[in-house]
Amino acid sequence: TVNLVRRMYGDTQVCSEVVEGRCTPYPVILQLIRQANRSMKGGLCEGLAVLSLRLAGDPAALGAFQSSEAVAALAKEDPALLAELAYWYATQFAPEVQERASEYRQVSPSTIAEVLLEDFLAAEAGEPHTGFTLGIYSDQGGHAVTPYRVEELEGGQGHRIHIYDSNWPGA
Repeated sequence: TVNLVRRMYGDTQVCSEVVEGRCTPYPVILQLIRQANRSMKGGLCEGLAVLSLRLAGDPAALGAFQSSEAVAALAKEDPALLAELAYWYATQFAPEVQERASEYRQVSPSTIAEVLLEDFLAAEAGEPHTGFTLGIYSDQGGHAVTPYRVEELEGGQGHRIHIYDSNWPGA
């Protein structure tokens, strides 16, 4: 919606004018909204992955949605939750996110595991951290999941990345 795009980019980037709180969006913004909404028809996995990441470590924020105690227990029909999913889904189209994603597509899975491991260690130490989603791609499409733990396998045999997959909650 126009209001979600306003939240993401601010009125100066979205509105040609704002009168009594109502935004008249630039035509390119309406096109952006149409494209994002068309794209979401294929699924909201990126929105689910990002929102899961943001809510998992914040019980107060999670409880704000339907007084739920688990991300997987959220009822997806809730308009407020759907708006949040759409918002976080659309962040994948931001140029800075596209740029970082493109960089990570060029590195090995072991490098990605090391980046995730360092990020999780920073989070556990209360230090600034990024938080990541993982994209899985094929010729048939893609899917986003949320990594939540990385194990270093014995004997230097690599890593195991534990993920939350919104298509298989609790599994």
